[in-house]
Amino acid sequence: MQYLFGFLLVAFHSVGLFQHSYLPTRISSGVNDHQFTRLNFEDSIQHLYTRIGLSTYDLSYEVFRYGMIGFYTLKQEGKLGDKNLLTIIDFAKPSTVKRFYTIDLDQLQVKYHTYVSHGKNTGENLAKSFSNAVHSNQSSLGVCE
Repeated sequence: MQYLFGFLLVAFHSVGLFQHSYLPTRISSGVNDHQFTRLNFEDSIQHLYTRIGLSTYDLSYEVFRYGMIGFYTLKQEGKLGDKNLLTIIDFAKPSTVKRFYTIDLDQLQVKYHTYVSHGKNTGENLAKSFSNAVHSNQSSLGVCE
């Protein structure tokens, strides 16, 4: 599955429960509990970002945060597999820089950091036009299955 947030493409490959104790295991129904869980989640994402050292790969915290929100949402819905891998393509960056990231959330390491092109008719060096239409050959904003 792939998810796009703004100019961010995030692919998720996971089914089992998330193993790391610093991610919250539930979203509670109470207002105060929900606020606490939200803050706990934000702290957990920041901790992951720092622990993996993603700033050294020029991956912004904001982009990583959007990816993790999508990842964790799908995880709670039971829509992911047993591999806790998160792949992000940051379309806000030009295709001449490394903008493809595959992050192993179990090993807390970047598996791949490399170049990636975008679809035909999406733009030259920067992706500017997107489409979900079949056979458009453009990069897609949204869900791809």
